[in-house]
Amino acid sequence: MATRYFSTTEVGEMLGVSREYINRLCRQKRLGRRVGRNWAISRHSLKKYLDGTNAGELRRQARRENESD
Repeated sequence: MATRYFSTTEVGEMLGVSREYINRLCRQKRLGRRVGRNWAISRHSLKKYLDGTNAGELRRQARRENESD
């Protein structure tokens, strides 16, 4: 079975945060991997990150982004 990869935009939409925030997580090597100039995030990588993170962190980030709009 082929591994499904998501873009930073797709993951941002799934989690309710911005693409820029997902890019930052990738640059910090907390999520995904570099493929050329883009980031590719596997389902496994996303699940591993979500299992290890505090869900409140994502809610706080989403709230900050909504307040700045």
